[in-house]
Amino acid sequence: MLPLHLLQSCLVHINTLLLPSFLQDPKVQDGIGPTERAGLRSRSGH
Repeated sequence: MLPLHLLQSCLVHINTLLLPSFLQDPKVQDGIGPTERAGLRSRSGH
C-alpha cells in the first residue's frame, strides 16, 4: 500500500510543477474562460 501512496504523491508533485508552465502557453490562455480561471484560482489558493 505504501508504494501506491508514494506514487500518488510523486504524480501530484509533478502535476503541480507542470501546471504553471502549461498555463503560460498563449494557446492555452486563449482557450481558458472565466469559469476555468475561477477554478484554477480556487485550486492554487490565489
